[in-house]
Amino acid sequence: MKGLLINDNEKPTIAFCDDEKDITEVYAAILSEHYKVLTFNQPEELLKFLEFHEECPFEVLITDLKMPKMSGLQLIERAHQKGFQFPSILLSGYLDKKNLMTAVGCGVMRVLEKPAEIPQILACIDELMTENRILKTRRQMRDIMAKLRESYSHIRLLLGDELQNYTIDPQSNMETLLESLESRLDELLAVEKQLKEKSDNIKKAL
Repeated sequence: MKGLLINDNEKPTIAFCDDEKDITEVYAAILSEHYKVLTFNQPEELLKFLEFHEECPFEVLITDLKMPKMSGLQLIERAHQKGFQFPSILLSGYLDKKNLMTAVGCGVMRVLEKPAEIPQILACIDELMTENRILKTRRQMRDIMAKLRESYSHIRLLLGDELQNYTIDPQSNMETLLESLESRLDELLAVEKQLKEKSDNIKKAL
């Protein structure tokens, strides 16, 4: 079953899963001021929703720990098994040592005690989104560097061994890759600056 999309615009997308419909609606209504919010009242609905996507359709998952048929930890674990990777926030009234260790093993990035305050949730979401985007940018930079090395090797081979048989512009492909790398570096610096500014604002607000 497809989740309910609240306030559909260009905002970042998050998913919220809680078996208590009233809680889901209240949090979603508030969070929708800042994000697109996909809401689910059953973990099975979220997993079914993911089946219609090749890539994860949200940037952060917020889920309750205790739900009737499947726990929040089981939900995260099964989603990861399906190949969907995302940072997650676990809401719990009580988290014992065993569940805490399981949460860490499942890649849960934040654990908040219920009822969680909205400013606290917003701060966690922004931190996780920024951290995740930095990681993605770094992965993209590594891919670009690998392509640069491959391109450079090919150019050397062509210039050294087959120059008489080819008329090429050895700078064309390299320039494109360098421009892309420069763009990614600028993006990374901008995101890191954004993270620092948000952290400073959060500290001032608390």
